[in-house]
Amino acid sequence: MKMTENESVNGANQTFVYYKRRYLLALLLGLYTATNFFQHFQYATISNVVSDYYGVSEQAVNWNALVYNVGATVFIYPIMKCIEKFGFSNSMVIGTAMNAFGTAIKLCAIKQNRFDLLLIGQLFPAFGCLFPFSLPPILGTNWFKSEHVAGVIGFNFALNAIGTASAFVMPSLIFNNLNNKTEIASALSSVSYTIAVIAFGVFVMTVLFVKEKPRTPPSLAEQSRIQNNIRLPLSSLWQNRNFILLVIIYSLVTALGQAVTIVLNQMVFKQFAKSIANRIVTIAGLLALLSEIPSTAIISMICARYNQYKIVLISYCVLLIVFLSVYTFGFYISNEIMIYIFIFLSGFTYNAMFVILSDFIIEATYPISEGATLNIAVCISGIPGLFLVPLMSALIKQFGSASANITLLVIAALQLVLSLGVSNDLKRHRVNLSGPSASQTKMAKDDLSETNSEQTPLIS
Repeated sequence: MKMTENESVNGANQTFVYYKRRYLLALLLGLYTATNFFQHFQYATISNVVSDYYGVSEQAVNWNALVYNVGATVFIYPIMKCIEKFGFSNSMVIGTAMNAFGTAIKLCAIKQNRFDLLLIGQLFPAFGCLFPFSLPPILGTNWFKSEHVAGVIGFNFALNAIGTASAFVMPSLIFNNLNNKTEIASALSSVSYTIAVIAFGVFVMTVLFVKEKPRTPPSLAEQSRIQNNIRLPLSSLWQNRNFILLVIIYSLVTALGQAVTIVLNQMVFKQFAKSIANRIVTIAGLLALLSEIPSTAIISMICARYNQYKIVLISYCVLLIVFLSVYTFGFYISNEIMIYIFIFLSGFTYNAMFVILSDFIIEATYPISEGATLNIAVCISGIPGLFLVPLMSALIKQFGSASANITLLVIAALQLVLSLGVSNDLKRHRVNLSGPSASQTKMAKDDLSETNSEQTPLIS
């Protein structure tokens, strides 16, 4: 049940043990993420159907997705505290339990007068939405090589893409050409029961098989952090220029990615005839989301082999501007093929940026807990979307789809400007190269002394 690899560090042979269980843990975490993010976009992709069925506005339906932003903002402290107190294993049990409980409540919300219950059910996976973001880097550092942490994050994003893409299949595969509300109720019920069964299965498997840590650390960086027992206060993050810039960029990428997917239904129905709109929403949504699979695989390999994160980030920012420009022009001339090609390329780019930004934040803030730093990043990243999605929705109604998309180009340009100010400070990478030496301990203590003369708990 285990695999060993020998690594030479500072002239001395050190053997690190890697357990096959880590692949099962990564799969279960990925399935949890997939079911969680399917629910994120479950109703936004069929907002016109849900709006008509429940007799509410499309803006109200969009709040089934935007409530995830609220959850990321409001529940950052409880989830960070939960991970700190209970660890990876128990936190994953809590997250999968919330995920499954939400699906159970939504099973009771199929009646037309129960939109309120539907929204209540959506709160449970939404309020636990930070778990799928914060747990992958912890799994990576606890069980995998340091250079494979980006791969673990990328794999989780890929499962995220599959879950979200499944939601975008629904307009054409399940909800197209339904004749009456009885058929809509039957379709909603079938989808709800299917996701509930999967979510409960993941919860049970998590309880049975997920473990906290292997018996030995998997890398020099993790070994050094354990041996030196240095815990910088979170307040030190706000004096870390790289962290601040990276979190702002991460927030803008999150808002942009949400806007592309959440308002896609509205953009397409505004620009194209209803007879073909559902097909376009499904194909474009699938291309945007499934682009995450090759994108995250490629960026994971780049992160493992090439440590110039700043150059990679800037390159992706430039590509995003180019692809979004042509995507916007595709809506302007109502060219279906152009929309398909460049929503795929745009998704390919900004999905890769999520992975590199996540790993970059971990590198820049080492040895602070990965869960804490990414939780803060995800919490802050939920705020811009609360303003951008309603703004995009209003602009589409007032000026049309292409004009509304110019907002995304402005955001992409701002990402590029901010990325120019980031320095390529890879602290964890340096530790793995140099080993757990006294100089590393001194460096960490010097960082600590800049903010506090005493060591303080991770979260007070």
